[in-house]
Amino acid sequence: MTRRLHPLLLLCLLACVLVSFGPAQAALSADKAAAITEGIYRTYPVAATTHIYKGGMVMINASGYAIPAADTAACLFVGIAAQNVNNTGSAGAKTVVVQTLGECVETSSGLTQASLGAIVFATDDTTVATTSTNHVAVGYITYYASATSCRVRFFAPGYAGSSITVGTLTATDAATLASTLAVAGISSFAAGAAATPSITFSADPDTGFYRVGANELGLALGGTQYFDWAAGYFQGPAGSAAAPAISFTADPDTGFYRVGANEIGLALGGAQYFDWAAGYFQGPAGSAAAPSVSFTADPDSGIYRIGANEVGLALNGALVIDYKTTGPVVTGVIKQITAEGVGVFNTRHRVTTAEMNAGHTILTAVSGYKYRLIDCTVIAYGGSAAATANATGVAILGTQSGSVMLFQVDLAQLTRSALNRPGTASTHLLADGASFVQNDAATAITVAAVAGTDLITATGFDIEVTYALEP
Repeated sequence: MTRRLHPLLLLCLLACVLVSFGPAQAALSADKAAAITEGIYRTYPVAATTHIYKGGMVMINASGYAIPAADTAACLFVGIAAQNVNNTGSAGAKTVVVQTLGECVETSSGLTQASLGAIVFATDDTTVATTSTNHVAVGYITYYASATSCRVRFFAPGYAGSSITVGTLTATDAATLASTLAVAGISSFAAGAAATPSITFSADPDTGFYRVGANELGLALGGTQYFDWAAGYFQGPAGSAAAPAISFTADPDTGFYRVGANEIGLALGGAQYFDWAAGYFQGPAGSAAAPSVSFTADPDSGIYRIGANEVGLALNGALVIDYKTTGPVVTGVIKQITAEGVGVFNTRHRVTTAEMNAGHTILTAVSGYKYRLIDCTVIAYGGSAAATANATGVAILGTQSGSVMLFQVDLAQLTRSALNRPGTASTHLLADGASFVQNDAATAITVAAVAGTDLITATGFDIEVTYALEP
């Protein structure tokens, strides 16, 4: 036998359908049958002069009081109202019980079957949307009824332990998550750009990571690309001596930067100290006390720049050898050479006429050592030497219990380019070979004009000395 439903029962069923999946409606003005299926109940104080309807979505405002859900900034969805509460008094004068987790039917607009799984946000206390201005997240769509109605799995972010589990979660609009998001699979983001990185920060939206291109990741700071990672390389900004691209938190003006094409600089304290480029390495000039190329355990010994085309070797903070285009000049001690501890050296100096008139040191005093002359030459250059009144020649001077002229050349022999050495005409040595004996310890070898300080005409004098340095 076929049974027919009573017409009254049919009307009741139809009414339920209309209530559950009816057309869009305005904010509640009466209680609503929410058809909630599960959840945990919590109680919240209600804001002043606020009416919350049963079945309506509830959120708490920035002050922590319950109000009907809406697209309002700084608010947090907490659940569905389980009772009708009309607080006509001050904030907290009444409380409302809300269900924090479950499913219910809500109205919306523009929905399609593809809306399943979409995160929805509160528009008002009975309406949700997939886009929002202030992103009061309510839950996600579990059932599509029509373009204007859906079933929403709601969850209160403020509830410890509340969670959602979906196969693929797609957020096409900006969203705010007030809790922890655990991802067991793959998270995909839009490419973004330097000005709008796809992984960024709410307080600093133009700083973060973005996709530059295929297999290439960029880091933007303040809307500008600063670093670029790709297969096989890592790129950053050029930087400068004052702000190196690779530096240190505690010392930001010290590090490496790009000087120019194929050129790297090292900055210390905001100033460039070294420069690497194809074919060369450049550093600061340094000094005898602080050579630019030295050693960790011996920082005052090394090589430095004295001047144009002139390099010095320093030991213990003092110049030992001066390398010039005319040849090296030894101004300090170089030990060893013979088993007896005697060193034999040769040095050449170009002494200007002014320096000769004033007296000029060609070998500085060395503590604990004595100079002994072996041979020498004197050549006038740039013209022949002359004197305005008193000078009679030039001499190489030493100390043997007092100042002595080890070798002297008369003025008449100081014609331009003429080679003068011991044994040539108009040259003089100390008697009995005394010119070639040891001088006093720790005394210098100098040159000077003889009998006056008025040499003229010649540009200067080329002095070459072969000598022994003996203990």
